[in-house]
Amino acid sequence: MNLKMETPVTYVKGVGPARAEILRAAGIESVGDLLSLMPMRYEDRESCLPISALGEGDRVVVKGKISAAGNRFVRRRGFSIYEVIVSDGGGCLSVKFFNQPYLSEILKDGRQAVFFGEVSRDKYGLELTMLNPVVELLEQGDGMPVHSGRIVPVYRRIDRISGRMIRQIIFRILADPPEMVEILPAGTIKKD
Repeated sequence: MNLKMETPVTYVKGVGPARAEILRAAGIESVGDLLSLMPMRYEDRESCLPISALGEGDRVVVKGKISAAGNRFVRRRGFSIYEVIVSDGGGCLSVKFFNQPYLSEILKDGRQAVFFGEVSRDKYGLELTMLNPVVELLEQGDGMPVHSGRIVPVYRRIDRISGRMIRQIIFRILADPPEMVEILPAGTIKKD
């Protein structure tokens, strides 16, 4: 479907009736409203560092292959840790996710992924780790990554719609942008 600026948000891929209702309550009713939504900041997720060059406190992008993955045993009831070991050929990094058991179906051995987050030391101070980073799988045939590999807009959460989901919806719209009416005068456009 060719979207137009006045197309209701319900018709945007990834929105649907429930999300459209949440967006409408926030004053976002059309594709134009969505594209006018300003991010609260931008993050540079473009340059990727090798794991061997990481240091404590770095907020970086790491790209690698998942060489091991599994749930860690915890004593506290209702709490879970899913840990993956990421390798880029030059080093390994432990990446831990708290209370996100669904990741065991997504982050499996052998998959390529990009992680963005802050590097810290484990509780013993021995190894570097990343806790609850932003993660994006790198599948062959995929187009440009949405959440990494570029300067990324960071949006505020709107009710139950995460900033990540808003970024994804806007990214889909811009992949096949709607026709827009030029508002700048022709003389301004032609100036060098």
